[in-house]
Amino acid sequence: VRPDATKPTVVSTTPAAGAGNIALTPTITMVVDDASGVASNRMVMKISNVTAFSNGTNRAGFTGALVRVGATGFSLSVTRVAGFGNLTTITVSASVRDLITNTRSTNWSFTTAPPVLTLTVASVSTNRIVWAWADTVSGESNYRVYYTSTAFTNLVAGSTAWTQRGISPNTP
Repeated sequence: VRPDATKPTVVSTTPAAGAGNIALTPTITMVVDDASGVASNRMVMKISNVTAFSNGTNRAGFTGALVRVGATGFSLSVTRVAGFGNLTTITVSASVRDLITNTRSTNWSFTTAPPVLTLTVASVSTNRIVWAWADTVSGESNYRVYYTSTAFTNLVAGSTAWTQRGISPNTP
C-alpha cells in the first residue's frame, strides 16, 4: 500500500485571483477538498499579512464561517469587520492540511475599488463656500483638499465638511 502523498486541492477562491474593483468589505472564501479529508483545525488564512483564521477560529477583527462541503472538504469564508480602508491590493495567503498531514499553501491577490466620494456644495456666500461629503472609508488617516494641484489643507479622518473663507466672487 502506497501512502497518500497528495496535497489538498484548492477548488475555488473568491474574490478570484487578479479580480478588480472589489468592495472594501469583501467576504474572502476558499473552498478546499482532499480524498482523505481536510483537517479543519489545520487551516490558516492570512489577509494582507494579518491572521484572519487559524486552527478553527476567527481572529480578532474578523468574522466568518467554516462549513463542511461534501464528505471531505470545507469552505472557509472570512470578512474583516472594519473593511480594508485605503488598502487597494489585498493579498491572501492560506494553508490547509489533510488528515494524513499533506499541506497545500496558496496565495492570491485582488484589488479593491476606490471609494466613491460625492462632493456637494452645502452653502455659498459672497466670501465663503462649504463643501460636504459622506465618509465612506474606514481606516484613513486624513483627507487633503487640493486647489489647482496644490494641497490647500489637511483634514482629520472622519471629516464630512470643509469651509473655505476669504474667497472672492470670481474665484474659479
